[in-house]
Amino acid sequence: MVRRNQEGVALWQIVGPLLFNRATVSWNPARFSEFYGSYERAWGTGLGLSLLVLRLCRQGGLVFHGAAVDVDGHGVLFLGISGTGKSTLSRLFDAAGATVLTDERPVLRQWPAPGSGEALPAAAFRVYGSPWPSSAGFARNAWAPLRRVYFIEHGETDRVTPLTPREAFNRLIQVATIPWQDPEILDPCLETVGRLLQSMPCAVLSFRPTPAVVEVIRADVCRLAAGAGP
Repeated sequence: MVRRNQEGVALWQIVGPLLFNRATVSWNPARFSEFYGSYERAWGTGLGLSLLVLRLCRQGGLVFHGAAVDVDGHGVLFLGISGTGKSTLSRLFDAAGATVLTDERPVLRQWPAPGSGEALPAAAFRVYGSPWPSSAGFARNAWAPLRRVYFIEHGETDRVTPLTPREAFNRLIQVATIPWQDPEILDPCLETVGRLLQSMPCAVLSFRPTPAVVEVIRADVCRLAAGAGP
């Protein structure tokens, strides 16, 4: 994988097998520092994120643009592009006593990982925090078992609208960090997307920026945990 600047000059390159425990990173000393300002900033942004995406792609893992919250022991993903309310929801859940894992880059992993030999009746997933916070500043080294995926939008009322897997797919690929250019990386990522959508209930969450939305989500997640359906 190569990252180039606007002039097409390579800033850094990652070399290694697709399923790796180690990879070699090389960089252009002058342009790298000019672009990122420091090595620490590079590892905390594009370079670090790219390594994580590559490391996860064949282990049933994905990185998303969104927020993740542990609601009473249940992991919840709030996915959306910038401006849809990720940081607002994170602050509301934090104020209500929930554990906010991240307000920007949630990490997802199938657990057990594909190929581990442990069979499950349906794919189970965990959601993790990451070291890339947004404006609310949440970046926690913790995880929770995933229970529900919401695609968030602002609305005049708090409303949860269930989605079919096909409907959810079109929304999910817009917020998943997937290297689309390389089929060898793309295919396992799409396989993970498929397992996620077949096993995890998804919905659109329209909400107002008030504490009431926290109770709407708590009630929805409790209903799912009790087996009341999507």
